[in-house]
Amino acid sequence: MQASSYWRRFTPSNWHLSRVLWDALVGYDVFVSYAWVDGRPYAHALATALRNAGYRCFLDDSEMPGGTELGSALSLALRRSAALVVVTTPGALASSAVRSEVDGFAARGRHVVPVFLDPSLRTNGTGSVLSLLRQRIWLAEDQVTSTPSAAVITRLIQTFRFVKRARLRSLAIGIVAFCFATLIAAAFLQSQLATTERQLKGVQALTQRQPTEALMLLAEAKRRWFSDPSILQQLEAFEISSSPTVWRYVVGDAVSGVAWLSNDRFAVASANGMGYVWDTFSSEQTILPARTADTPEEHDSFAAGTIPLSDIRVSPEGNFLATIDWRHCLRIFPINAIASVTANSAVRCINSSSGEDSRHPFAISPTGKIAIVRQNSISILSAPSSIVQIPMPSRGEIKDLAFDKFDHIHVRYSNNILVSVDKTRVMKEGTSLSLGQCSDGRAWSIAEGDELVFVGRELTQPAIRLSGNAPYLISPNCAGYIDGRGDLFSLLKPSQKLKEKFATDWQYDGNMVRVSFSDSGNLAAVAQHDGTIQVLEVNTGAQRSLLGHTQRVFDMAFSPDEQLLLTGSLDGTARIFEVNSGFAHEEGEYPGAEAVYSSVSNDKPIVSDQAYEAIEDLEPSQPLFVNALDKTTTGKVEVRADWRAGKQFFLADGDTQYTAVCSAFGCPAGSEVRRLRLDLTASGNNVQARATEDGRFLAVLDIGNAIHVFDLSRPSDAPLYTLRDDQIRSATFDSSGQRLFMLRGDRLVILSVGAVALKEALQDKIRFCLSAEERMTYLNEWKFLASWIANRCRSER
Repeated sequence: MQASSYWRRFTPSNWHLSRVLWDALVGYDVFVSYAWVDGRPYAHALATALRNAGYRCFLDDSEMPGGTELGSALSLALRRSAALVVVTTPGALASSAVRSEVDGFAARGRHVVPVFLDPSLRTNGTGSVLSLLRQRIWLAEDQVTSTPSAAVITRLIQTFRFVKRARLRSLAIGIVAFCFATLIAAAFLQSQLATTERQLKGVQALTQRQPTEALMLLAEAKRRWFSDPSILQQLEAFEISSSPTVWRYVVGDAVSGVAWLSNDRFAVASANGMGYVWDTFSSEQTILPARTADTPEEHDSFAAGTIPLSDIRVSPEGNFLATIDWRHCLRIFPINAIASVTANSAVRCINSSSGEDSRHPFAISPTGKIAIVRQNSISILSAPSSIVQIPMPSRGEIKDLAFDKFDHIHVRYSNNILVSVDKTRVMKEGTSLSLGQCSDGRAWSIAEGDELVFVGRELTQPAIRLSGNAPYLISPNCAGYIDGRGDLFSLLKPSQKLKEKFATDWQYDGNMVRVSFSDSGNLAAVAQHDGTIQVLEVNTGAQRSLLGHTQRVFDMAFSPDEQLLLTGSLDGTARIFEVNSGFAHEEGEYPGAEAVYSSVSNDKPIVSDQAYEAIEDLEPSQPLFVNALDKTTTGKVEVRADWRAGKQFFLADGDTQYTAVCSAFGCPAGSEVRRLRLDLTASGNNVQARATEDGRFLAVLDIGNAIHVFDLSRPSDAPLYTLRDDQIRSATFDSSGQRLFMLRGDRLVILSVGAVALKEALQDKIRFCLSAEERMTYLNEWKFLASWIANRCRSER
């Protein structure tokens, strides 16, 4: 019995905990099945002999205490046993319980060993279980007995030794497989964590250039901003207060020109050769087909086989769109009464002069005539089939064309010669450093000496001496201009400087920054080289940033109502910005206001003429009332005592450079819970500390300098972010911590700072059509958002 003693070493029998663990892992070696009526003595003797040989045996009346539910216990023991020994007696052959045990064990493909106590039973016995037992390798006693013979025990041990080896081998394989699966799961988890980390870094990168997208991602992912402070720390004040992108269309190649149509439609021209017309309400899209290269030279120049577009314009009457491509092919697309474009691939190409310049001059008159350069002549189209050719004097390469109110065309050559043309002839010549056309139909020219003159019959208007340094960019409505240093001037009040260094990174190199003005001239937009757009409200001097484009902006156009700005960029996207709104928005003006509070009843901001003051003896249950300046609210309104939350008080003192959370008002000795790191520039009453109702978020206002926001659930003593603004003199959170109420002068400003508030602020405005690549890059973790966006855009691009 050497083998038996070997296995006995690995079969715990005395230490209860070890035995329980071993049984849970390995189970039973043998399940002894028998009929109580005539097989019980033999079964007990057999189990004892097998246990002495080192095998774990299940015998119902020795393994189950009294009161055990028989069916479930036997079923569990059968599942956890490696072999079944059937003590075959007449009673066993007739027993339904034995039949059930044999059926269940055989169905699992495990060893069933019948031991016939009477050898004649194998041939003469009766019972439903006998047919199953006859199919198995069987053992038999020589004579009817109540104790197992040595021969039977030896044969069983040989069988169980084989079964045990196979079982341990299966167990080892299972353990290895489990370990391998654990490693795979750990690797998968690590991969997911790495993917999440990359996506968070992607969101962090987006915050710097595309805050609308970044904040929308965080909001839709149901993350609070504050859950990842590293993102907030990258948001500067101008980014938080920037205007959001309300529409974004991925064209796929550089957008070279944009134009507004009627009925809230707009058109863009792309370097992929196609024009696109969209409806901002329905997201319906019309594609103006690209022109296919049809000459060997064009095939050599454009590998894609299509000719890029360089410009797109809408006629003054809104009855057609005109596009011109890099090979100077002019095409005209008619627009019907509801501003839908007829996209006909057979639209005739009107070729202008050949040349290497990708942009070629053409002009549209106030009456809808089109002028283009064709060889040594000017072609004027009054209809697609009506073309007037006007021969031009040879003065060099034509650089600019402009119509005046009377449909006279003015032409500037590369050598600065200016030629004015009647309907059929050259009228006169002069000189011009720059030439352009006002949105009201006037044509202008900048002569030597930096004088701007309006050319044509309306020469009664005197010349305007331009201030600053050349070159000059004249606004489309001729209400202002920007000089070579980036300063903005008025043309309505000559030499009045409206904004110094409006174009901050302008270095004239032949590709000047793009400048656009609204029709009234009150809004001016300048696009910097990095894609950032600054918008100035001329009358008030208010300025805000438009962030979204990541590369140079080629064209911009304000909507007729001056609420939106349409842009196109080298980054392959067209965007629409909502000019007068942002993540921070104003809600009314309050003369005489001293502070802003948070209402207890509806969590709305309450602007009051009662200055902010932390009240020492105000009990937590005692209400606080202040005067409300809102016209819809009269009398005193209950507001939150937001210098305390629960048992905590908040203190910020510029005199002592002390910002702390305490258990008692005024933070006396021994009451300090934690101290926050902050370098305050103000002192005394010029510092306020106000918190959310749950005490998690704390806003410290350093009046005349900045607001610092802390998340007190974090162990860090540094603020999450700092909003620098020297005009904010009172600020508090709503009780949920979703919004920050700020009194900026006499105006109330509300800044959305939580995911819920951000989603509410943006979800009814955003119309992003993301490319497949962007969905993979930015939205893999938030697939439901990608689906939501695609449905909103009705596009699977």
